This record gives sequence, structure tokens and C-alpha cells, in this order.
Amino acid sequence: MKKLTTLVLGLAMLFIAESASAHMFWVNAFKSEHHFPNYVTTTIGYGHALPIDDFLISGKDTIKVGEYFVAGPKGKRSDLHLAKPAYYKPEPLSKGLSAQPGSLSANKIILSKDAAKGTYQVAAVVEPTCFTIYKNQKGRTKFALKGMDEIKDLKKTILGMACFFSGKSFFTVGSWTKPEPLGLDLEILPQDDLSDVHVGDLVKFRVLLNGKPLSSSFKGIESISAQSPSFGASDGNEITCKLHNGMGKIRVPAAGQWVVKVWTQKKVSQDPKMAKFKNKAQVLYYASSVTFSVKP
Repeated sequence: MKKLTTLVLGLAMLFIAESASAHMFWVNAFKSEHHFPNYVTTTIGYGHALPIDDFLISGKDTIKVGEYFVAGPKGKRSDLHLAKPAYYKPEPLSKGLSAQPGSLSANKIILSKDAAKGTYQVAAVVEPTCFTIYKNQKGRTKFALKGMDEIKDLKKTILGMACFFSGKSFFTVGSWTKPEPLGLDLEILPQDDLSDVHVGDLVKFRVLLNGKPLSSSFKGIESISAQSPSFGASDGNEITCKLHNGMGKIRVPAAGQWVVKVWTQKKVSQDPKMAKFKNKAQVLYYASSVTFSVKP
């Protein structure tokens, strides 16, 4: 029971996260131009620290990714290889050391001379996940990675959530072009050239929820936040900006890789299109991220 409680509480930090200390989900896209053809290496990120932290596993459970693709300048999608979720036990190496195999779903996108010019988007979307905190028939508080309707001994729901996570990154062939929405539930769209951001630049972002500018919700005024290993991450701090009609801006103070993230939630009853979740959850929770690099 203690092991189960620790596992689910850890996942709860991801699902109801409101602070910089919580787990994040993101996509990496690193372009190499040292020789021709150029290529881009992509991976899926999960944990606390860019660019690589943990695997998409917690014990024998996994955060299941449903979509992983690259979208071209005109929006055409091509699926990327997504590793099958697998749990491997840590193997001892020497005193005090062990090694655990795993996968980051790495892909190498090779850019030939025929590649279309413009901005490409690499995206990953997690399968909807339900999470319930409840009291059972004996009055004990329990946790389950299930919808409310799947719990047989449920007496009272404390919190029932359906969670939706996604992440994006970008690369260019030639000059930057303004990326179009991919239709993600919650989506961050850069309004400036992310391929050429320098320290001190002001970078603007547009945030859409179900295709519309993100406005205030029952959780309050919406905001975006930004964090980097070179600024704030080690102290658990981040830069935050309130959203106005879905628009926010971040002035980046340090070079390195950055992640911009946003989260929001709404009651299931507020969205008729999500009626299929009405017996599974009380709240719809959305989180999304964008990564990019800042030059000195």
C-alpha cells in the first residue's frame, strides 16, 4: 500500500501541478549543421530538468504517448517512431551504482536538399488519462488511475480529473515561417522567430484552448511560465506572464534551452463536446509546452 500511495502521489504531482517543482512533459528537437545533409534529433522529455531527465515510466506504469509526429511548413504530418512502453528493472553495476535501460523515442530527421523551406513542428500528445482521489465504502481515502465510473468501491469522489498533455518543438529549413495551429487541445504558438532568439529578446506567444484564445477560467487568470537550466530551474523558480486574450510574452535573460509551459482546467459540465467524460471525471486538466534555444 505504501508503494502504491507513493506512486500515485507522484503522478498526482504531474496531473495537478501548479509549480515549477512538478513533472513536465516536453519535446526536444536539436538541429545539427556540421555537415550535409543536416539533421534534427528529436526526443520526448519528462521530469524536472531539460533537456533529458527521466523515462515515461513510474514503477511499472507509464505515461502513454498516443501521437508523435513532425508537421511540415504547410501542415502535412508524418509520424515519428514511438518506442513501445517497457519497464526494465535497474541492474547493479558496482557498489552504490545501478543502471536502468529505457527509451526516449529518439528520431533522426534527415534534411535533404529537397526538403521544403520553412518551419517544422515536432509534437507529442499523451493519451487522455483519468485520475481519481476518492473515499471507498469503508471511508478510506484511495487513489486510482481510473475514471470514476471504473471504481467499484467508490463512495465519494474527492477529485476526479481527465488529463491531456502535449509538447512541441520547432526547427527550420531556410528561414523561419509562422507556424500554424496543429489542432492540439491546448496549444502554444510562437509569434516570433524561435530559431534566432538572443539573450534579452522579448518573445511573444499565443495560447489556444480548443482552437480559441485562452481566457480566464474558474482557476483564475491564465498565465504562461518559462524556465531554463541556465535560469531558475535549479532553484525551482520560473518567469511568469499573465495572458491577455491568449497572448503572453517572456523576456529571456539567459542563453541555453528554455521551456515555455501553460496549464488550465475546466469543469466537464462546461464543455458539451467532452460529455463522454462526464461519468469519468469532474474536471478536464490541460497542460502543454514548447521548447527552444536562446543564443548569447
